[in-house]
Amino acid sequence: MLKLLRIIPLILLVILIGCGKKDDLYKNLSAREIYERGKTADLNKNYTQAIQDFDTLEARYPYGEWSEKGQLALIHAYANGNEEASALAAADRFIRMHPRHPNVDYAYYMKGVVNYEDNFSLAFRNLPIDRSLRDSTFAQDGFDAFKVLIEKFPNSRYAADARKRMILLREQLADHELHIAQYYASQGADLAAANRAGYLINQYPRTAAVPEALLIMNRSYRDIGLNKQADEALEVLQQNFPDYQR
Repeated sequence: MLKLLRIIPLILLVILIGCGKKDDLYKNLSAREIYERGKTADLNKNYTQAIQDFDTLEARYPYGEWSEKGQLALIHAYANGNEEASALAAADRFIRMHPRHPNVDYAYYMKGVVNYEDNFSLAFRNLPIDRSLRDSTFAQDGFDAFKVLIEKFPNSRYAADARKRMILLREQLADHELHIAQYYASQGADLAAANRAGYLINQYPRTAAVPEALLIMNRSYRDIGLNKQADEALEVLQQNFPDYQR
């Protein structure tokens, strides 16, 4: 017990010395210098160091140009440092605190990118399952973030890339809805199948899943005796997709 009591003060001393050294790293640095230190770490892919630098920047200089730049850079460092939840939280925080910032479009863009990358992550790519059968949360959140970006900032430098990513996400989300409609149809829940297929067509027009959704509507409506609706679905299918193999 006496030995333990002698060791505890030494441990505390080591911790205090360590903290002192850590503080000394930034003691005489300006906001700009801390920011540039973080950017250098980020460029060198030392994301742990970059996160520490940008956190320290905001703690020491909570207001001003360099703090705001550091908050944006922190989103990137979190995202590339595999801290996706922190990246999304940092992006949401920046949007909330600086809704009219000239670079707030970047925060919206990064929200989309983080969810997009999670959706198309290496781990998921290696799973022996169709991506459209999985939970669509990442895909939907990514799509929604990109949509807001394009609607709010159509001339953003990130808008073109966001549109390209949205095309892939839209197809996946449509396929996800199609699988649900097919499942309902296989269970004999014809009205639910037709409604889900209709939702797909309204939400994700011009996707590859639309003709199959129209076919599900035709068959499902026919099975429950709604022949007019069944004929209308078939007519739309024949007019817009005459070569569709069914």
